Amino acid sequence: MYSIIGILFWLVIIYIIVRKFIGYKRKHYDWLQKQIITWENGKLISTEQGTAILASYNLKRVDPARKLDTIKILTLIGAIFVGVGIIFMVASNWQEIPKIVRTAMLLGLTLGTLYTGYYVSYERTDYPLLGKSLFLLAGLFWGGSIALITQIYNIPTSKNWFIFLLWAFPILPVAYFFKNEYTYVLSSALFLIWDITYSTSNNTANYYYLVLVFLLLLPIARIFIKWEWVNVLSLVMAAVSAVFLKQDYFILTASAGLLVYYLWVKKQEIFLLAAALCFPLWLIAFFMIRQATPNFYFLLPLTLLFYLSYKAKSQVAASINLASAVLWINLVLAAYLNITRQSYNIISFSLLHFLVGSILFTIGMLHKGWYEEYVPLYKISGFALCSIFAYLLAFKQVYTAALPAPGLFFFSSQAALVLLILLAAIAGWQGYFNHKNGKLELIGLLLSVSGAVLILLNPAQPLLNTVVANFILVVFAVLCVFSGVEAQDPLLFNCGVAFFVLFIITRYIDIFWKLQEKSIFFLVSGIILIFSGMYLEKKRRQIIERMKG
Repeated sequence: MYSIIGILFWLVIIYIIVRKFIGYKRKHYDWLQKQIITWENGKLISTEQGTAILASYNLKRVDPARKLDTIKILTLIGAIFVGVGIIFMVASNWQEIPKIVRTAMLLGLTLGTLYTGYYVSYERTDYPLLGKSLFLLAGLFWGGSIALITQIYNIPTSKNWFIFLLWAFPILPVAYFFKNEYTYVLSSALFLIWDITYSTSNNTANYYYLVLVFLLLLPIARIFIKWEWVNVLSLVMAAVSAVFLKQDYFILTASAGLLVYYLWVKKQEIFLLAAALCFPLWLIAFFMIRQATPNFYFLLPLTLLFYLSYKAKSQVAASINLASAVLWINLVLAAYLNITRQSYNIISFSLLHFLVGSILFTIGMLHKGWYEEYVPLYKISGFALCSIFAYLLAFKQVYTAALPAPGLFFFSSQAALVLLILLAAIAGWQGYFNHKNGKLELIGLLLSVSGAVLILLNPAQPLLNTVVANFILVVFAVLCVFSGVEAQDPLLFNCGVAFFVLFIITRYIDIFWKLQEKSIFFLVSGIILIFSGMYLEKKRRQIIERMKG
């Protein structure tokens, strides 16, 4: 408690000093230097009058086209070399120097570097890049000074998180008052390290870090707009570490804060994306703590995130939300399975995701004419899920290894089938299947429904289910090819060819791998693949050229 009060006391003192002697004046000086140029361009004053006004305040003319040249680079490297040289020189004679002198040298080096950075940036004003680098160097020297001072006076460092806090806080005013993005990034990184070390040392969430980020670091970041992502990324990383500590309320607070901040700062997409990433982390931590409790609270932020994603036309955020929705379905089912103590094997998992993919594809159809830009997102996501899990279900070994248990799995699959049929009926009512491409997609949907019903009602028929899954894969590939030709879409056509080739290779290996002589298998396989590939590539290029023509 006393340590926190002490830190706050010193922060107030530093703020008063910097504000009094540097920050307040610098703000007006910056304004005056820019206004002089504006007045001169507007013919309100002459160039000679502007120069005289600047000279009266001991200021120099701002050069907006200041560029990075070789001399400044060499100066920067030289400054760093001087600092490193001083450190090595002191280190070589460290033990012979009295403690008080060592402490004074460390603090003097830090303050001297800080003042030099201020001097070349604001007094001379002709080496701003060097000044920025010296501010960063002073921040690094400050951290080294803290570490060496604790070593000199044998101060226990078991709570090493406290050192990072002492390092990060004093350099933050430097970033703010001198508008130095280098120091800001360093301070932000140190606060993140402090959060992680604090959480792991105390095995609890560091809510102080959330307060600092939302009330201090992010408001300061408004000066450096392009560096806001540093603390946004830090919050996401802190949320990830909190998952391993099972601190779900910390993650929920961070997620809600990011969402509120997104609405407050006039909808910058980076905050929406970060919130969309953090809420699923809360869902995972919630499940890890309460494995027998389904998290229906997650539907509220998920709905809001979908709404904001559509309003901002952010397809990236919408894709993250889709993945979160699929994750929520799995964790809710897992929670109910823990309650009822039912099994959930690869057949159950694959068939359910196959149906979820079909539902997503159908939702993509319903976006036609409303949110056209989201149609590919849903269709690609749904088709990918369908194809991946149909491919898994196309292996006979899956069915012989385990049988899906009835009960919860059976009813959830039935519910998914009913929802799929309902969505397809709505799409048909809207006239989606009237055009040729729609008819091809309808064939795929009908096949998905029929195949899912067969596998669901006959789980103990490995041969039948394998044939059904393989047939679905082949039809999917053919439909992709036809749809690509019909829509003159080379990407869709190439996907169909790729799926067809993958199916042939898989089935070929599955059938002929049992041969005793493996050398003949590889030899024949290689020859077949080479000539098949040459033929398919030739035909594929011909069709693509026709599309382009």
